[in-house]
Amino acid sequence: MKNLVAHADAKAFTDEAVIMKKTATRLPDEVAEIKKQQFVALVGQLAGLRDLQYGNDMAPGVIELALKVVALNLPSNLLRAAAIFVDYLYGFPANKGSFGPPQWVLVKTLLPEKERGSLVCTGFEDVSSLAENDVVVLVGDVPGQGLHAGMSGIVRELPSANEGQRDYLIEFGEPEDCHSQEVEVSLSLLRRPRPGDLLENYRF
Repeated sequence: MKNLVAHADAKAFTDEAVIMKKTATRLPDEVAEIKKQQFVALVGQLAGLRDLQYGNDMAPGVIELALKVVALNLPSNLLRAAAIFVDYLYGFPANKGSFGPPQWVLVKTLLPEKERGSLVCTGFEDVSSLAENDVVVLVGDVPGQGLHAGMSGIVRELPSANEGQRDYLIEFGEPEDCHSQEVEVSLSLLRRPRPGDLLENYRF
């Protein structure tokens, strides 16, 4: 009897070990798929925002592409990943070209482990090369004008080297409001947009 019990216990232990081994094998894939579902949901929300902001109807197609992303390639920061994915596909900002995204945005196969999960983007122009009609974002407040860090505007006039000017003339205004203001801003308070910037003051 004792032998039967011992045998049953040993078999149960073996069966449990096999189940645990199988679970451990499946777990990364299962977790990755849950993350991917969250990623796709975030992409849907952000794409809907860009559609409203840019006057497009691209969200369904963008979501379809998000469903094709390899789950195990995704970064752990899903919100940042979704912002990069959406703004790469829309062109950023608003049909003004794009940037070089991480590999996982473009590939449909599993990347080598060291190449997965990157949030590094390339191809952004330096702020020192600003031109008229470029979009910029404030990195600091301009209290006297009611402007705060994060607001975006359009470069309307470059500094004149002949006149010793150093400030850029930037137009700020609400997208659905006829009112705008042009403010002289130092280059040190400006940067170019990055994926995920709200661009709430972006004027087309």
